[in-house]
Amino acid sequence: MKVEISTNRWIKLPAHEAVHKAAALGFKHIQIGTPHFSGDLDKIVELRKKHKLTYSVHAPFFAEKDFIATASYKDPVDLEHSRQIFFKSIENAKYVGAKKIVIHASEPHYHEGVPQLVESMDLFAKKAAELDIIVCMENKFQPSEVGYAEHELWGVLKEVSHPNIKMCFDTAHAAAATGSLTEMLHFLKDMTPFIADVHLVPVDTFKRTDVHEAPKPNEYYYENVVKILKDAKYKGDLTFEAAYDTDENVLKGMKYIEGLIKKYKC
Repeated sequence: MKVEISTNRWIKLPAHEAVHKAAALGFKHIQIGTPHFSGDLDKIVELRKKHKLTYSVHAPFFAEKDFIATASYKDPVDLEHSRQIFFKSIENAKYVGAKKIVIHASEPHYHEGVPQLVESMDLFAKKAAELDIIVCMENKFQPSEVGYAEHELWGVLKEVSHPNIKMCFDTAHAAAATGSLTEMLHFLKDMTPFIADVHLVPVDTFKRTDVHEAPKPNEYYYENVVKILKDAKYKGDLTFEAAYDTDENVLKGMKYIEGLIKKYKC
């Protein structure tokens, strides 16, 4: 396992400038977050080579102003528009040298459906296989209409059943969806056969929402997350989405999680 930082820490910057900031902070593993609306793909490639970085991408890459892309829209026009954005995102991810791309299963406050999500993932699977990249479907939480319940996500992944379609497990989204850190850990353990990316994000279980800060040592459940993933032989990223935290706290969080990785030899 390795610690990765999302560039949503610098989301107002063009993507290449955000990658430069992440590298300057000392991160070698970077998830190009969302919603960056612009960026120079060639400069992102140059930064990868110069600093020996590894990339993953969080779609849409790039985002479109005044439009929320989701793979599960019931509206056919919005659904097709979203799919075209995600197809381009997959192409851009491949161009910059990313091995995987994260796509939300849904977005809050929109009418969405499971059949549309399954069909989208089927389509993305073909594109991903063509470009040799992994699409990771990320779990969400209410008020999203779909994409947050364990049985539903399991069902989508089993129905699509493609080696290029995996799951991005977001700890905060899972805890917000279930209302319980204990249930989040059960959720994680059950989904490990599908997981290819993990967002390690704090949660406010009272408000049932994610808190985009770095992990902190007093949040005991991170150790349990690492142990569950070790038992599942997970070798991927543990990604911070610390959009609203300080550089100091991000570096403390990196040291803490890297310490757990070393402790459990994973």
